Amino acid sequence: MKNIQFIYLFMAFTILCTINEAKAQLTIMSPFEGTWEHIDGNKKFVVSLWKEENDLLGHYKMINTNNNTILYSSYKLLTTGQLKWTFAINTTIYNLEASGIIIDNSVSFEPTGFIEGYIRMDIQSGTTPLTIHWRVYEPEGLKIENQPDFNIPTDIVLTKVSNEINLE
Repeated sequence: MKNIQFIYLFMAFTILCTINEAKAQLTIMSPFEGTWEHIDGNKKFVVSLWKEENDLLGHYKMINTNNNTILYSSYKLLTTGQLKWTFAINTTIYNLEASGIIIDNSVSFEPTGFIEGYIRMDIQSGTTPLTIHWRVYEPEGLKIENQPDFNIPTDIVLTKVSNEINLE
């Protein structure tokens, strides 16, 4: 009888350990999540990334470091003026790469009020602190007449500065 109780107790312990291990694996943060920065002279480009289900979403802003003013931010009111953009970056993660769509809503372009492009972010292995190569480019052959160039940086290296995000 003691052997049967021991077997049940051992099985229960094993199941609980397996469940806790699975929970621990689910809470592991993607290395992309957090706040990233690139400084160029008196301008600081800040990117905030977070994961929702299988998507890596984000916002960006450009800050003048002389007076700490925000020059532009993707986290702003939609052209309707009632709701804020939920995200300006929408990518899917493949190992150490994230690629997808980016909206540059820092430019004024009619009729949409923004331009759309592709983004690719590659984590650069072996760097401390962690860095990613950020590339933004236009869909080939789909540029609309009189469409402006991107206002946001298109080929930079961002450095991770925090695991937290702050959209304001």
